[in-house]
Amino acid sequence: MLTTFIATGALALAASTPIADIQGRAHVSPFRGEDVTTRGIVTTVVHNGFYLQDPTGDGDNATADGVFTYTGTAPGVSSGDEVEVAGTVVEFLPGGDPENLSITEIHPSSVRILARQRPLPIAVVIGGSGRIPPGDIMDDDALTIFEPSHDGIDFWESLEGMRVRLVAPRVVGPTNAFGEVWVAVDNGFSGMSAGGALTATLRDANPERVQIDDALLPAPMPAFDTGDVMADVVGVVDYRFGCYEVLPGASPAAVSAAPAPASVSLPGGRERLSIASFNVRNLSPADTDRVPRLAEIVVRSLGAPAILVMQEIQDSSGPVDDGTAGATATLDTLAAAIRRAGGPTYAAREVAPADGADGGVPGGNIRVAVLFDSTRISFVDRGAADANTGTSAVPAGDSVMLTLSPGRVDPANAAWEAARKPLAAEFRVGAVPLFLVACHFSSRSGTTPEFGSVQPPFDPRSGKRFAQAEIVRDFVQSILRLDPDARVIVAGDFNDDVFSGALAPLSSSTALFDLHWRLSEEERYSYVYEGNAHAYDRILVSPALVAGAAVDIVHVCSGSANAASDHDPVVASVVPLRTPPGGAGGGIIRSVFPNPSRGVTTIVLSGRSPAMITIHDARGRRVRRLSPPGANANQFLWDGKDDTGRPVAPGVYFVRVLSADGAAARRIVRMHARE
Repeated sequence: MLTTFIATGALALAASTPIADIQGRAHVSPFRGEDVTTRGIVTTVVHNGFYLQDPTGDGDNATADGVFTYTGTAPGVSSGDEVEVAGTVVEFLPGGDPENLSITEIHPSSVRILARQRPLPIAVVIGGSGRIPPGDIMDDDALTIFEPSHDGIDFWESLEGMRVRLVAPRVVGPTNAFGEVWVAVDNGFSGMSAGGALTATLRDANPERVQIDDALLPAPMPAFDTGDVMADVVGVVDYRFGCYEVLPGASPAAVSAAPAPASVSLPGGRERLSIASFNVRNLSPADTDRVPRLAEIVVRSLGAPAILVMQEIQDSSGPVDDGTAGATATLDTLAAAIRRAGGPTYAAREVAPADGADGGVPGGNIRVAVLFDSTRISFVDRGAADANTGTSAVPAGDSVMLTLSPGRVDPANAAWEAARKPLAAEFRVGAVPLFLVACHFSSRSGTTPEFGSVQPPFDPRSGKRFAQAEIVRDFVQSILRLDPDARVIVAGDFNDDVFSGALAPLSSSTALFDLHWRLSEEERYSYVYEGNAHAYDRILVSPALVAGAAVDIVHVCSGSANAASDHDPVVASVVPLRTPPGGAGGGIIRSVFPNPSRGVTTIVLSGRSPAMITIHDARGRRVRRLSPPGANANQFLWDGKDDTGRPVAPGVYFVRVLSADGAAARRIVRMHARE
């Protein structure tokens, strides 16, 4: 681009269009494609242009008073120059990606320097007593209405190209490999955890966060952790790679440090069993720096759980694409490091994927795997599983067993194409079977930016995760159909939030209870992406394990700039040997009569705690939800009809109870009505 730079006072001033008018009350300039002349102060100079700002502005918070002037090469201006720019208004699309928002720019034909060393425009104060970003709504009108006071994406657009002062910004996403760090300003955040993370919820997308980039700094961005608080940061607002960001001219400085990471806090006791789920981020034997750090986390922070479910275990040759699929060396390396760190001697189980079939880093063959402490729990090895053969639940006397242990869950299903297949395993706690399903659902790769042109953002793999959740739910139900009191744990990285519709088959299933609901909303996170904290890693249990179960997410990784992984581990404590008096359902369910029945069945509970009572068919599908009649809060009646009022077919059904006293199930037999 050829731009003419003209010395001071060489020409008479032309009619000028204010920058605020060029920006307009919108994401796209009303002058797009038109030639304009405007004036302002050069605030920041970069290698291919400069930021220009009106020193007085129009007083309208909905219109930005700054604009980027693109020269293509180093511009012949300096910060503090007052200039007149003539050129064409362009909406530049970063990377040519239509999923990004565009940036309003002027591509100048001439730049006239009017004066030197002018004071820079006063930075707009964001936070404190200044402007406060919207705290929960990113956008609720598909970008059709421009509402900077209501929609976070519009708020940051209203500051495009302007100098801002971020007041006491608190780090909500640690410094990454690109020199970027996410912050929220003082007095401008909601839903913050004890450690300083901004937790995403169904109602809160956390649009108050913004990225600080080191693109203009003389040195790399310092390593900031989530919870650190900086001194005020002054810079210009820009937009890159799907994110609004502030480009400071001076390196940010911390004024207070993040709280130290905590260790697991769960009830103990000989009757309890601990299980953890941990995504260890493409772990291979070559990770000589990370392996001992992960081992320290397992021993010191997690308390060396009896069962450790891991995701992203690479094969023994790591990312070297040499046809290796087994992960014996990877698992042995980690187990040995845990032992050196003072932990137990863990044994490992896996089912190797077919080479290149399960996605992830090419050559790495990531999979889910299990470590367990054989002094506390016994593994049931049954059959010889391979990558393509699925395991099933079959009767075993009065109980149930798996045909393959370990084994994969429905590995041939199209839902698992280029994705990690779940690993099912059978354990024994004493004489009681315990079933585990270890998961790592499809990634969110390809999801449109949160601060992007597609609102709400589109996740192309959401449907795939929904199908995966259905498969896992159906597998768990196949176990519970044979034994309603079976102890089942589902754990892993589900790559989606606890409130997501994609995981509805799991979250709405009466076969499983998500232990994350026992945490406060602000603490339900294990992964931080672009300053938003998400609950991707979770543990769910069957009704027989709900009573007494506890969960904790140990935030040792997600908020650290130098973490051993990018996910926090989640740990649960359950009481697998809790056996209600009278067998399955005893204690909580006092009686079910008559049983078998042709008419009304009365279900009486032992306590009067609020309870959810549901009737399920032999396939585990809910047919009826019951409410107590009148004042008898512990008595429920089933008239043999489903939720639509239609009589159910004769056969075997189950009543399931979930209450503050625990969970239980009891078999009910419906007979043909008398003619």
